[in-house]
Amino acid sequence: MLINLGTYYIYLKLKNAQKTVLLKIKTILLLFAATFIGAWIKKNSNSMNCMIITILLLTTIFKNTSEDSLGNTIVATMISVAISNIIFFISLFLNSIPNILLKINNDYIAFIFISIIYILLVGISMNIKRIRYGFSFLSVN
Repeated sequence: MLINLGTYYIYLKLKNAQKTVLLKIKTILLLFAATFIGAWIKKNSNSMNCMIITILLLTTIFKNTSEDSLGNTIVATMISVAISNIIFFISLFLNSIPNILLKINNDYIAFIFISIIYILLVGISMNIKRIRYGFSFLSVN
């Protein structure tokens, strides 16, 4: 769920899109549904099918909540998913350092640390000038 929410935030930043609060709430609820569908598919199938279905669901959700063309939405979604997963991987790596040094074996503490690091990294990376104002080829005109 954290990665999907991060993907949506990155998508909005890349597109430099302004959404109403009601539309954001609707999208977040749809992201919860997409996450549960992806988890169910992962449980009953494999990770590759889960990732494919999740990307398709995210593209569908983002397309239905924006006025952009399908091609533009697909490109923006793929870039957002890639950035979100890279940031999550970096968060996992950075979390391993205190886990090894402090010998933490509690999954809940690790999850909290990973979530905090992920949120901080997304916030920091979205303050990069090129991303903060959106990519020009993805911006809503």
